[in-house]
Amino acid sequence: MNERQILPVIMIDFLSADRTFQFIRDFNKITSEYVFKYFIVDNAGEPSNRSKLLQGMKIRKTPKFQDGQVYCDSSETIFVIEPGKNLGFAKGNNCGFRLANLVCHPKYVLFSNSDILLDETFDIDLLIHKMREDTRIGVIGPKVTGLDGKPQSPCRELPLYQRWWKKLLLWPLDRMIYKVTRHSVIPSDLIANGAEGTVYRVIGAFMLCDADKFVQIGQFDENTFLYAEELILAERMKTTGYCTYYEPKVSLIHEGGYTTGKQMVPLKKLKQRLQSELYYYHRYKGVPMFGIRLTWVLFALYEVKVKLLKR
Repeated sequence: MNERQILPVIMIDFLSADRTFQFIRDFNKITSEYVFKYFIVDNAGEPSNRSKLLQGMKIRKTPKFQDGQVYCDSSETIFVIEPGKNLGFAKGNNCGFRLANLVCHPKYVLFSNSDILLDETFDIDLLIHKMREDTRIGVIGPKVTGLDGKPQSPCRELPLYQRWWKKLLLWPLDRMIYKVTRHSVIPSDLIANGAEGTVYRVIGAFMLCDADKFVQIGQFDENTFLYAEELILAERMKTTGYCTYYEPKVSLIHEGGYTTGKQMVPLKKLKQRLQSELYYYHRYKGVPMFGIRLTWVLFALYEVKVKLLKR
């Protein structure tokens, strides 16, 4: 089979080996013209989780790959990378992609979380065919909903003041207003009932990329550890002349927060997200340092409000 007919699936594993292999079993049930190979980056390195990931695996000597020890199963369908430390989302996915590129030189690459639920209607080939037909598309994503049935994608572009300043300033007054009016005073980048077509970004939990375009834009920006990866990827695609596409005819469910929810308290999680997004706004959207510093001041005031209300 031609190497171009292999679709690599890049996954970050953080204390979720059981869920990772469940996803692989589910994904292998999909009917596709492509052969799937899985590239799992162990970002935890915790002994018990690591032993689950490496059960039945053997060391694979890959001389040109310097990002960590590589293991694979007997059929070389599942690869596990042990980088020796937590690389985060961007570095971890780039690491998985580099190995996939060495192993199978793919035309397309899928980046996926493990906390994804698929049904019998899921059609990965439809996403690939759409990307094949429109050479402008660098990234494509399906309709993604949470366990609560609410959509999580696609999203529009928002300026910093709308995305963060209003949220930090108006909390918790915004919640009271919502209870009375049933309308949020905080702008959302989420496009409800999004139609098929070009969008600013899709959710990073499940994204199909054109591998050549992904290399051309410089892959994921490794200056972020967690969050803002989709924003930066979308911006890099946009400024290079490519687009991000949304295809609602293909749908899946994202459980959400399977690993981060267990490891980070909400305030810490929000701070991590803010740090990454401020990097995006400064580096890619040209927001001056004054605006960045002001946002941190607003976040400090937000922290005070949260702590006072918890007393």
